[in-house]
Amino acid sequence: MPCLNGGNCTQNDTNGEYVCSCSVGYTGFTCDTDIDDVYTNVIWAVYNHWTGKVEWNSGMATANINV
Repeated sequence: MPCLNGGNCTQNDTNGEYVCSCSVGYTGFTCDTDIDDVYTNVIWAVYNHWTGKVEWNSGMATANINV
């Protein structure tokens, strides 16, 4: 399995499978995911004790749902 984005590929002598060691800034099985892309699409949720709502955030938009 080729490793992308400058990742180093090594073969496990026991089972013959390949493992990628990703370059800085990349992640994933084949180093195909840019870490910056992962963190710009982070979604989080926080329970607001005072309002009784869960507040979801995805990027700049925020939405509320009742629990």
